[in-house]
Amino acid sequence: MIKKPLAVVLVLLAPILSGCVAGYHSENLLFGGFSDRQISSTEFQVTAVANLIAGMDRVERIALLRSAELTLQNGGTHFSILGTDDRDRHTNVFRSASKPNGIYVPKDSFDAAQLQRVLTIRIVPSDTPDAVDAANVT
Repeated sequence: MIKKPLAVVLVLLAPILSGCVAGYHSENLLFGGFSDRQISSTEFQVTAVANLIAGMDRVERIALLRSAELTLQNGGTHFSILGTDDRDRHTNVFRSASKPNGIYVPKDSFDAAQLQRVLTIRIVPSDTPDAVDAANVT
């Protein structure tokens, strides 16, 4: 049985956490998101990360959305996926710390398990076989 104060905290945090878990935003340590790097004028590596609650479907969707966004921002209409890499990522996150003598000392931490998908994409002409129409990615 959940104690009343804990239940109230969970109810208050649920909307905040659900938005962070599933939101489309640049990557942060706790809730994931996306990051990218340009490899060449037409190639990018897109990394999408989400926690286990969001699941791999959400990670895939974030990666495709960011790929489409990069394509359109760089004057393209279509992209091809050159490679895919899926990983589990574990990050040790500190919940609290003390600062004796000006030095942070971890008091408590937890392992934040995350799912990660890395796509390597290339902006391509629309008649390229298996090209993804960036405007149709939702």
